[in-house]
Amino acid sequence: SMLLILALARPQWVIVHPDDYPGRDLMFAIDVSGSMRAEDFVVDGHRVNRLDMVKAIVDRLLAQRPGDRAGLIVFGDDAFTLTPVTHDLALVRSLLLDIKNGIAGERTALGDAMALAVKRLRERPPQSRVLFLFTDGTNTAGQFSPADALELAKQYKVRIYTVGIGGSGIVAYPGGPSGGTIASELPLDETLLQQIATETGGRYYRIKHSDDAKAILADIDKLETVDIHLQNIGEHFDWYWLPLALGLMF
Repeated sequence: SMLLILALARPQWVIVHPDDYPGRDLMFAIDVSGSMRAEDFVVDGHRVNRLDMVKAIVDRLLAQRPGDRAGLIVFGDDAFTLTPVTHDLALVRSLLLDIKNGIAGERTALGDAMALAVKRLRERPPQSRVLFLFTDGTNTAGQFSPADALELAKQYKVRIYTVGIGGSGIVAYPGGPSGGTIASELPLDETLLQQIATETGGRYYRIKHSDDAKAILADIDKLETVDIHLQNIGEHFDWYWLPLALGLMF
C-alpha cells in the first residue's frame, strides 16, 4: 500500500537547464484568411489545404528546435498574438494545432501582422529579432499598410523571412456544389514578399510542395544565437509508474 500511496504522489525526475544557454528567438506569423482553404498540396496521396500544410511545416520546425524559443501570431481581418516568444515549445505546438481557417476573418491584414510582430520583438536583442511570415495572398485589410509596417520593421531591425504558400494559376478551392471543390485563381504578391525580405535582411521562400520547406530548416540553423536567460527551468519526467507497477505486483 505504501508503494501505491507513493505512486499517487506522482514523483518526478527533474533535469534543470542552466540559467543561460545559447538559443534563437523565432516569431511565426501565419495567414488564416479564407484563401488558405485552397487545397493545392498533396501529402501521402491526399489533398491538403494551405493552412494545414503551414501548420505541418511550422510544427516540424519547432520539433527540431528544443533549445530555441518561439511565438505565434495569426492574421486575417486583424492580427492576434496567440503566444509571445516563450521557451515552452510544447505549448506553442499545441496552440498551433488548434488554429483553424477563418478564426481571424477572411481577408489578409499583412501589414498589421508585421507591425504586431515588431511590437513583440522590439525588446529582444537586435540579433534575435526574427519573423517568419507565412501567407498566400496580398494585403486586403488592416490599419497598417505593408509599406508602413516595413519601415517599422527596418527601424527596429526586425529581419523578416517571407514564405509564399501555394501554387500559381488555377487551384482547387472548397465551395463547390454538394461540398465539392471549385477552380479559383488566388494571386500571390510575390514582388511585395520579396521586397519585405530583401529590405529587412531576410529571405523569400516559395512553397509549392511539402519538400520546399527544407530550405527554411537549413537557414534557421544558420541564424545567430543569443543567450537565453531562464530561472530554474527544466524538463520533468513522471516516475509514478515505477512504484505503481511494484505496488500492483506485490
